[in-house]
Amino acid sequence: MKNNFPQAHTILLSLAAFIMSSCNPSVKFTALSPAAITVPDSTKTIVFVNRTKPEKNGWNTVEAMLSNERLGQDKEAVDLIMNGLQNRLSERTNFYLIKEEEIYVGPRSGANFPEPFPWSDIDAIAQKYGANLVVALEVFDSDFSNFTKFDVINVKTSTGTVKKTIEYPYQRLRIYAGFRIYDPAGKRLVDEFRITDKKEWMVTQQKPLNVYNPQKQEAIRTLSKQAGYNYGSRFLPTISNCNRTLLKTKCTQEIKDGTKMATSDQWDGAMEKWNSVINDPNADNEQKGKAAYNLAVAYEKKGKLKDAMKWAEEAAKYGNKNANNYISVLKKREADDELLWQQLSNENLLK
Repeated sequence: MKNNFPQAHTILLSLAAFIMSSCNPSVKFTALSPAAITVPDSTKTIVFVNRTKPEKNGWNTVEAMLSNERLGQDKEAVDLIMNGLQNRLSERTNFYLIKEEEIYVGPRSGANFPEPFPWSDIDAIAQKYGANLVVALEVFDSDFSNFTKFDVINVKTSTGTVKKTIEYPYQRLRIYAGFRIYDPAGKRLVDEFRITDKKEWMVTQQKPLNVYNPQKQEAIRTLSKQAGYNYGSRFLPTISNCNRTLLKTKCTQEIKDGTKMATSDQWDGAMEKWNSVINDPNADNEQKGKAAYNLAVAYEKKGKLKDAMKWAEEAAKYGNKNANNYISVLKKREADDELLWQQLSNENLLK
């Protein structure tokens, strides 16, 4: 007889998790998180540098012949990357982006970064344009391939139903873009980040890779501009989704009532209920710990992280087993909040 214990065990665990989540409701809210990149406060002017020139003259022409790269395609793609970056920054910031006209020698091919720019070169570029930062595209490559997707369908025949495999010809383009940000004044590498993206499409008939393909060219344009736009997002604060659990199971009626009010967005009334448990001399530590924990969630929801930390620590003192993990979450949020305010001190970061 087949042993179904592992499967049954998984089902029971899932059911238990569902029951727990049903008994202890969760609340969702959003918070502003710091940007992935922290630029110097003085940043106003940024110069964009193309460092993807092949090491040997003529190598790009050979590569174009072998892989159906149109002459000048890489230059067009790099221009679109800068356009995407510029579009993203102009939407939300007052940074001024300038393009360095000279193209610098970078890696021969592939998605690996070269050695960083010498600081003497960075200083020269920054002084030439009066820039505070240098953003360099140091990796750009693409690969193109034919492949097949399969689907199995049921086909009725005179003898019954049989399975038939259907083949669909597809093409795929993948691009690799690698960026570095240099701080000339601080002699600091601010960021090093690579982006990989792809686009797939079905074709009526797969063609040899050395045949001109307009869909491929359009895919390169789309992905290149999107890569620049996505990289620009690293300069900007982001909206994060927070999901917190409120304690309700095995609680006094006051705690349950407060939790019910909170899930109906009646937070002030809920906090009054939970505070009444804290102040009740007849309430035991377990109930006070749960009330304190819920108060911590309420203050975080209101954006008052110091008060949230105070009540989370109170919950830990009462022996609440969820409190220590929540304290770690709040410490991370406090650190993020401090970094966010540091970033927002740059008056050019957000319009």
